[in-house]
This record gives sequence, C-alpha cells and structure tokens, in this order.
Amino acid sequence: MQYVALWVTACIALHSFAMDHEDDGSQVAADDFYVQGLKIIEGEKTAEEAAAAELLAEDETQDAAIAAGQYCDVDVRWTNG
Repeated sequence: MQYVALWVTACIALHSFAMDHEDDGSQVAADDFYVQGLKIIEGEKTAEEAAAAELLAEDETQDAAIAAGQYCDVDVRWTNG
C-alpha cells in the first residue's frame, strides 16, 4: 500500500510538472537541458550507425571469403578442467 501511495504521488507530481511546462510559449530549442539531450541522442545515433557499418563490413568480408572458398566457421568453447 505504501508503494502505491508513493507511485500515485510521483505520477501526480510528474503530471503537474508536465502541465506547467506544456505550452507556456517558451522556446524549447533554447533550453540547455533539451539541447544537451539532443546532443546525447545524436551521439548514440552516430555510435549505433558506426556499429552497424562495422557489422556490415564484417558480413561483406565473410561473404567474400565464402565465395572464394576461404571461409571456415569454427566454434571454440573454453572449459576449465
């Protein structure tokens, strides 16, 4: 019951904050917090695109090796004992 009371209180506070900032005529794009968030999102997007490009390059290299008959898929498992 205590958890529910805290949850409802948090929801009310969050809703109140959102309503206070909903359409108050302020320029969101000029807000430092908003701009920092956009920079973080852009950095994550760039990192994801780089990782995807790296995986694609690895797949293309693997496909070329298979086509040339030079690819050998080996599953290595290490055990202690």
